[in-house]
Amino acid sequence: MSSGCTRHPSNPSAGACRQCEETFCEDCLVFPFGDTKPPMCIGCALAFAGVRPGAAGAPKAERSARPKRFGRRKQVRIEAPARASDYVFDPDEPLFS
Repeated sequence: MSSGCTRHPSNPSAGACRQCEETFCEDCLVFPFGDTKPPMCIGCALAFAGVRPGAAGAPKAERSARPKRFGRRKQVRIEAPARASDYVFDPDEPLFS
């Protein structure tokens, strides 16, 4: 291990990230898979989880082209008379066509 953390040069390194293989201090390392597995730096752990793609030197995730599922709804226009007095109710005529 080298003598200092990559992000905090004054702190001694506690280990290397399993993804980017740089050395980090205890504050910068997390154990997302448990204490028995190698640690990851916070940036690589966030990128691995999908929270921050491309963080801390991790490969940037390409955005997949998803089909558009929902579009705008078509609005129905109903021709209404200009004035309420122009409207004549006919019980035999359907209200909606």
